[in-house]
Amino acid sequence: MVNIALRIRTIPFRSLARTYSSQAHANLGSITEYLTLRAIPNLLKEPIDDTKLDNQIKLRLLPTTHPYMPTIQGINKYKHSMNAIRLIIRNFVLNERCRLHVTKVESFTGQDKCPRYNTITTTDKLVVHWQSCSEGCTHLGPDNVTSRAKFGLYKATDSQFSSSESNTGKSEIMNYIFHPGEKISDSMMSQHARPVTDSQWQISRVITGIFIFEMNDDNSKIVVHTIDAVEMSDDEKKAETGALAC
Repeated sequence: MVNIALRIRTIPFRSLARTYSSQAHANLGSITEYLTLRAIPNLLKEPIDDTKLDNQIKLRLLPTTHPYMPTIQGINKYKHSMNAIRLIIRNFVLNERCRLHVTKVESFTGQDKCPRYNTITTTDKLVVHWQSCSEGCTHLGPDNVTSRAKFGLYKATDSQFSSSESNTGKSEIMNYIFHPGEKISDSMMSQHARPVTDSQWQISRVITGIFIFEMNDDNSKIVVHTIDAVEMSDDEKKAETGALAC
């Protein structure tokens, strides 16, 4: 009778382990579908659903190239900082109609090592490669200009600025992301974000990068969101006019 009782007690334990494993697998598939098909493409317009975020979620910005940047922690701080990034990009960097296009998706289980990416947990992970709309994308609308931001076409850099001035501008923008309650000064915008007023000039601007999502134990929520490997490419061309235009 003792042996039988022991066997009976072990059956629910094993069954529970199998149920947990299958549920975690299903959750990973569900959150992957949500992120790649809805959340990431529309991330410049709307935030990730609160139900997908852990209350103590961490936001890490460019940890590979800028390891000194502090980590933002807590769902409210995460949402405010992501909204600040969204406003900067839509208002000063890209056409406000731009979306993010998913170009590659990789998943790693907690046991898998992913040395190519900067991660901090031993849980399951999702790595999403993305790029903003390129020239000719239907999302851009009739003007078909990737960099026609809400408040005008701005250059992110200018050779006439010294490195110290450029660093000052970057520092103020990063301070705004980490402390969204503060505002970007008008002087910084006039000095470092140069509006292009010549209608003959157009900039084809594309941003690429990766998002790394590290999950909780059952893959139902995101505990770490890392933004890394971000690059901006500007292809500046002057529109040809007159009889020689092709």
